[in-house]
Amino acid sequence: MPLSNEELLDALDTVISIPPVPFTAEGSIDYDGHGKNIDYLLSTNELEGGRRRVLCVAGTSLIHHIAADEQMRLMEFTTNRIAGRGLFIAGIAPNPLAEAERLIEGQAQFTHP
Repeated sequence: MPLSNEELLDALDTVISIPPVPFTAEGSIDYDGHGKNIDYLLSTNELEGGRRRVLCVAGTSLIHHIAADEQMRLMEFTTNRIAGRGLFIAGIAPNPLAEAERLIEGQAQFTHP
């Protein structure tokens, strides 16, 4: 369910976790490990007043080293894993910059944007 601007600003007035994206020994994203990290952060980090955890995949997640198509897959996986249990911020780190519009439009279409 979409949040109003006021609800969103209130929800973001908290600690934001930016978990590093794990990689396999072969260099691909370890989606199983990433899912476990998300579940851990959402289930064990309790915030005052029952506030929802905010997670972000951004610069410290090495997102700038991931191709645009793989970024889309990673963001969709992450939003589906969170699935309303918290809030998600997608770091847009396109290279080249012209990819930003495509990434934003694509991510807005996710089941759990």
